[in-house]
Amino acid sequence: MLKILVLSLIIGLSNNIITINLNEHHWVDYANLVNEDGTEIRMKTLSIKNDSVYSFLYLTGETKAFPLKIKDSLFIFKRSEHKHHNLTTFQEDTTYIDSMIYEFKYIQNQPILILQPIDGSKPQVLHTLNETKGILETNNLNIPEIEYFNYEIGDTLNQEKLITLNKRFSSIYYFDLQHKVLLSNNEKNFYYINDEKIILEIQQPKIVRSKINNIRNYFIKSLGFNPEITYNQSKNKSIDGYKWENNYIYIYLHKTDSKPNKETNFWRIDYINKLILNVLNEENLR
Repeated sequence: MLKILVLSLIIGLSNNIITINLNEHHWVDYANLVNEDGTEIRMKTLSIKNDSVYSFLYLTGETKAFPLKIKDSLFIFKRSEHKHHNLTTFQEDTTYIDSMIYEFKYIQNQPILILQPIDGSKPQVLHTLNETKGILETNNLNIPEIEYFNYEIGDTLNQEKLITLNKRFSSIYYFDLQHKVLLSNNEKNFYYINDEKIILEIQQPKIVRSKINNIRNYFIKSLGFNPEITYNQSKNKSIDGYKWENNYIYIYLHKTDSKPNKETNFWRIDYINKLILNVLNEENLR
């Protein structure tokens, strides 16, 4: 009897989440396509509202609607796409069935819907057109939260604490950042920010070799998976660094001077939160 009651409560909560998050929100995903004349157009590619999924076909101007089925933590639906030779021509329309793990989550105080393919490939991140209405968060995906640094990607730094080191910087995911800054001489972390003082990347330089094992073990425990090991190009192929990367984060712990047999090499951490950057990019495009 108790098991039946608990199961009924779980089912009721799940139905309530779906009702609030789908019936009161209109979720959309966009893509940028380039025309033959080189101009760029921003268009919807997928939309979810109530119990329907909508596919938008740019080349023909069609919108196709399909029913949304929900099974446990999965959204199951059909979608239509053009098979492209390039961005302006196509072979044919194709319709296929997607099964994706769904996750409703707040990122930077913005409600988002993550659709993660069950094969682990790149997720889609949908944004709501009804931002003023709240959502109920789910816990279907194991999305890591990094607490190693004092700040997170997307945080805004106090102007009074910024020390500008140089005016322009090209980074891994961004080009032409406005500032490369150090919050304080004691903290020894670099924060790469834009004109609004929003952190886009974090870097910790000059890490001594004796701390590497502890740092590596911390990230393995926090992220739940082992890193890819990188090697230098010398004959002895010694370890050059450890890289953790999935659809949501990028962390690279590596030597800054890879000369072989140089035990005093400093190491560095490069950190990017891809999910937060997706939200920040979407805000900038609105």
